[in-house]
Amino acid sequence: SPIYVAPEGIRSAIENLLENALDAISVGGNVKLKIWRERGFCKIAVEDDGCGISPENLVKIFSIGGTFGKLNGLGLGLYQTKRDIESWSGTIECESLAQGTCFVMSFPLMQTGVVFVGLPPKGSIKVIDDETIVPKALKNAGYEIAEFAQSFEEGRKLLARGANDGVSILVDYRLGNEKYGTELIAEQSIRREVFLCSNDYDSLELVKKAKEIGVKILPKALCFFAETSSFEI
Repeated sequence: SPIYVAPEGIRSAIENLLENALDAISVGGNVKLKIWRERGFCKIAVEDDGCGISPENLVKIFSIGGTFGKLNGLGLGLYQTKRDIESWSGTIECESLAQGTCFVMSFPLMQTGVVFVGLPPKGSIKVIDDETIVPKALKNAGYEIAEFAQSFEEGRKLLARGANDGVSILVDYRLGNEKYGTELIAEQSIRREVFLCSNDYDSLELVKKAKEIGVKILPKALCFFAETSSFEI
C-alpha cells in the first residue's frame, strides 16, 4: 500500500542513511536496505555492520550537531531527516547492534480501500501492455510469458480466452489511444487473477477507478525490481 511522503524528501532521507552507513563500515563491510509491512505501517531500515555508536552518542544522534566520527560532518543530516519524516506522520529510530547500527523509518500505510499486491510466484504470466518493456523484464526475472497483448483490442481477446485458467494477468493502466486498462477489466466478470499494473499506482484517479471496479493494483516498478534482483553481483 502507498505511504504519504514527499518523493524527493524520502529519497534524500534514504540516501543520507546509506551514506552514513557506508562511512561507518570498513573494507569488506555490509550495508542492508530492508523494506517490509508491519501492522499497518511501512518499515524501511538501513543496517550496517560498522563501528557502531556509543550509548552516550546514541541519545543525541538526531540533535543539531550530532555527528560522531564522520569526516567534515556538520551534524545536520539526521536532524533534518527526522524533521522530514515526522512531517509525514512517520518516525525514525536508531538501534545499536552487537556489530553496527540500524536506523528504522516507519510510515502509516494509506487507507485507500484498494488492495495493493506484489508479483505472483515465478511461473506463467500474461501481460497486456502497449510497450514491450514489462514482459521483457519479467522474462529476464524468470517468468514464462504465456501470452502478450499490445493493444486494447488484443487485450480484450486475451481476457476472453483465459481469465479463469489460474494464470495471473497484468493489465497496464494506459493502453494508448486514450484507452485504459480499467475499462478493459470492467468488461470482465473475473477479477481473481487480473491485476492493474501501473506506474501511476499512487494516482488518486487510478485508485478511485480501481476501487470502483474492484481490482487489485500491482505497482509496475516491481516488475523491474524482480529483473534486477535476479542477477547475482
